[in-house]
Amino acid sequence: MPASNATVKTPAKKAPVRRKRATATKSRKAAATPTPIVETAKVETPKVETSNPSKSIFDFKDLTSLRGLDLVVLPLIFLEAFTVNILQNAGFTVPARVAIK
Repeated sequence: MPASNATVKTPAKKAPVRRKRATATKSRKAAATPTPIVETAKVETPKVETSNPSKSIFDFKDLTSLRGLDLVVLPLIFLEAFTVNILQNAGFTVPARVAIK
């Protein structure tokens, strides 16, 4: 086979196709209609008077004004009540004057 001097033409590469972006159509939004302002009738609230009692249920001033004898006697009273309660729960009989009913 004789060699041919003919050149084979190769197809040229095409440039990539550029696609145009679709232009966004700006649509105007309908003007917002202002909502009518409805005036409500003003209701008067009753005024509540707060009183500041000079003495509350638990006042720290009362605790600080205890005398020395009070500070000794109060824990003894509580100790007696707890002891009587424990003895009654254990099944022992305690005198009626100290019994917790």
